[in-house]
Amino acid sequence: MALIVAVPALAGIVVAFVDHPPRGAEILYATFVVTCALGVVVSVAVKWVRTVGSLRLLAEARTPLSTQTVTETGPFVTGTLTFTDGSPGYFTLSDCPPSVVSAIGRTGKLWVNSARPGAIVAGPPGGDDFARGKTTVDWSSLRAWTPPPQSNVHKRLRRRSITFWVVLVLAAAFQVTAFVALGGVLAWTLLVVMIFVVAVMGIRRLRLGFTTALLDAGMWTEVAAASSPEGWRSRSMRGWAVFPDGIRARFTITSCPPELAWQVAIRRRLWIAGESRAGAAVVGLPDGVTFAIADFAVKEREYRRQRARTRGSALGADGFRS
Repeated sequence: MALIVAVPALAGIVVAFVDHPPRGAEILYATFVVTCALGVVVSVAVKWVRTVGSLRLLAEARTPLSTQTVTETGPFVTGTLTFTDGSPGYFTLSDCPPSVVSAIGRTGKLWVNSARPGAIVAGPPGGDDFARGKTTVDWSSLRAWTPPPQSNVHKRLRRRSITFWVVLVLAAAFQVTAFVALGGVLAWTLLVVMIFVVAVMGIRRLRLGFTTALLDAGMWTEVAAASSPEGWRSRSMRGWAVFPDGIRARFTITSCPPELAWQVAIRRRLWIAGESRAGAAVVGLPDGVTFAIADFAVKEREYRRQRARTRGSALGADGFRS
């Protein structure tokens, strides 16, 4: 109903401006009104599309997956499960209704629309309550472990790069046309908007490129890790890690995925892409799909201890080199 009301309202505003074209400073006011009306229509349309998608997902058949542990971490519900082929894994649900949580605890099963790892819709069959989330295979628990393919972050980087250059060229052409055809205050206002849009897209592209470079640092390195009892219940996570060479480091993850936080808090382990070292690094899970950027800080005394251990192991019991 909101969409039916919003679309004719937007059309009426556009027709009014066509019949009575604004002039001078009125152009800015007209642009503001049209932008607000268009934003309302787009917002309602997006919600309508998501609602239709949810109804289609709810109409699909549900597959029960056996669950072993269930943990509520604020707005998230995480736990371990077993896929239909026997592979171990874990799940993460966001904004999970209490009825879905109680159904999982009561039956020991997670009813999902897709038994494959990835995005899911979970909820008891025949009910209207559901939660969105995702499932992931715990590759480290498989006996015959082989590194799975990396995530589609490289494809995202290519798409984002192409989109950035296309938008840059179109924005430049549109801005030149605006200065030639319109001029005045409106052309300069559009220039500010175009610079803002291009800058935002450029920053997003640079951030994704930085993440891709860290993700390509090498194979995953497993390290022991721990966090404070309350540190893993928020999006920002702080904790401690012990590198394979014995160096202790303090890490901070600004935007930590709940399944990654669950691994650190419950299983006390963390995976680093490439070699473990101080500085920024990608941490995640061996499937290469769930990851985040962490900053590792190592104190100088840890390096002194490592050098002392190295010298001690190089010397024999009598004080001579072995």
